[in-house]
Amino acid sequence: PTGRPRTEFGVPKFAELLRYNRIEGAYTGAGVRVHLRDASPGVTLAAYGGWAWSEQTARGGVLAERMRPGGGDRWRYTARAERVLDNTNDLRAPFDDLATIPALFFTVDDFDYVDRRAASLSVARAFGRTRSVVLRMESGVAQDRGARVHASRGLFRGDSGFRPNRLVADGDYVRSAWVLEVNPDVVAELVRPGVGATVSYERGDGDLEWQRVEARVLARRVHGPVTLAARFDAGAVFGKQIPPQRIFEVGSEQGLPGYEYKEFGGDRAVVARGLAMYGLPLLRTPIRVRPTFYLPPIMPALAFGVQSGWTDATRDGQRAIDRLGGRPHPCSRDPLCDPAGPLPLLPLSVPTGHIRTSVSLGLRFLGGALGVEMARAVDQKDSWEWRVGIAGL
Repeated sequence: PTGRPRTEFGVPKFAELLRYNRIEGAYTGAGVRVHLRDASPGVTLAAYGGWAWSEQTARGGVLAERMRPGGGDRWRYTARAERVLDNTNDLRAPFDDLATIPALFFTVDDFDYVDRRAASLSVARAFGRTRSVVLRMESGVAQDRGARVHASRGLFRGDSGFRPNRLVADGDYVRSAWVLEVNPDVVAELVRPGVGATVSYERGDGDLEWQRVEARVLARRVHGPVTLAARFDAGAVFGKQIPPQRIFEVGSEQGLPGYEYKEFGGDRAVVARGLAMYGLPLLRTPIRVRPTFYLPPIMPALAFGVQSGWTDATRDGQRAIDRLGGRPHPCSRDPLCDPAGPLPLLPLSVPTGHIRTSVSLGLRFLGGALGVEMARAVDQKDSWEWRVGIAGL
């Protein structure tokens, strides 16, 4: 914390260094941080940016952060301005980001995106002896614009190319948010045992207007080779003209494996998930690369999960769903179909109508972070589907 200013190269997260998605194609970037230390105690300046090669677009940002001198790390002040490719997926883990590996190698990009410019000020305060409670307040201006697909495929195309990006509402707005976190490292999904919770309130005022309330509780317990985990999410969006990028969308990668991608949507949502893992007595030792660097143990574990979800749409929520766009009617691809008139587009997402439930079975590795599983819906006649990749609750 003391000494001459120190400069180091680095980016806030790996996706700012290298990523691949259907909007940008390949993106490469770099960043730099300057810790002012004695020149301005507690202040760090950072800049990061790069180039999206298929989209031919520059993105990046700058930030200034100050930890209150003499207060440990209880107070944190941040000013940020950036242009980012944000994703509109819901109910995701804090470290869930862009779909680089599946998009690059398997032409699978299970995200939808918005081109967002934003400038904000935030202050965070940690409470408690272990700083296990964090209150964050944030306010700033932002601009949302639709993002168009520029990459048609990854290295291996599969059955088809990338799906179209879902539509968003364009507009400028003032964004405000209040977030209360209890045990944030537990809420960061399967990082450590315990109970964590998050409650947030977010609103936009301007061309785009909405209010959104969310709550999440996550618990994890380890007893010998057995790990039990549960997660509960609930949320609601309010507004007369809700931007489609702010509604809840639930499906195969959003809490209900076994269903279609973002099959369900609405301005009200509840999703509950449970997971049980039994660690096999194999490969439980960390992998030593060199004397001071280790990789985590492979730790294979049998896994069983149950997921249930519900969404509903008010009249305002249904209008937002309709603005997402539509998909072709199945009859339009059937040469034997002879409709009497033009076929209407079907909605991309619909309310669940009732509680939907799915189950999953498989093997997980690295403490449950990666999985090879099969999943299916149980409230309707369905078949099992294979899932490989990052595994959450």
